[in-house]
Amino acid sequence: MNTPQYPDVPVQLDLGDNVFGIIGTVAHALRQGGHRDAADAFAADAMNCASYDDVIQLAMRTVNVI
Repeated sequence: MNTPQYPDVPVQLDLGDNVFGIIGTVAHALRQGGHRDAADAFAADAMNCASYDDVIQLAMRTVNVI
């Protein structure tokens, strides 16, 4: 498994959430962790993903999903 870009930002995802809930949860955690620009970039990248699974993969590459 690869180390996420922001391993200092732990995020517990509820995979029952819709895609917008996932994007909001990750972006909020990044902002709380002091990574405002990363939060905006994550949200923009996630909105361009082709599927729910792609958003989850992006989240896992970006933050420490627990």
